Amino acid sequence: MMEKQCEERQMGDIRGFSNALYKALGVVAATWPILIVSNILSEIWRIFGMTVDVVNIGIFGIQLLRIEDSSVFIPAITWGISIYPDSPVMEFSVAYAMVIAVALFIVHCLIMVGIFYLRAIFKELKCGISPFSKKMVGRILSLAWLATILTIFEAVNQNLSLTNIVLLITTWLLYHIFDYGRKLQDESDTTL
Repeated sequence: MMEKQCEERQMGDIRGFSNALYKALGVVAATWPILIVSNILSEIWRIFGMTVDVVNIGIFGIQLLRIEDSSVFIPAITWGISIYPDSPVMEFSVAYAMVIAVALFIVHCLIMVGIFYLRAIFKELKCGISPFSKKMVGRILSLAWLATILTIFEAVNQNLSLTNIVLLITTWLLYHIFDYGRKLQDESDTTL
């Protein structure tokens, strides 16, 4: 009897936590397109030397860029190369700017797909579906492949960080753990 109450309390905790993460990822998913556009535009502005002042705000590379000598400030997310007010402006072609913009768009789209997979996982967890179901393990596998693609993309752009590597390894470990749990669950179900 006591074991049943403990199990129900744990399921309630898991559902509550999953619901909170599901809602938080919903906010992230709603604001991510704004970050995509901001990131791409800030990179194009940087390439064409349109920024002269940078004001760092907090963490995560969020900055305010001042266009030329005007009083217009635009929020931006830095990507890779940091922007410094005193750095010399390099000359780039329009084709290069477009390649950068397309690459950033692809990366952000992959991240958005990952966010939707995470939301789907937490939505199912909050509904009480087993984390060891075939569908759940498949979604974790998809996240592992997305992390792999993003890490390869970062390595090609010479922007690979320890965080990317840890994320990649952690995602693949989670996949193998949940896949093993699914196999044990299937084995347990067939013996009963």
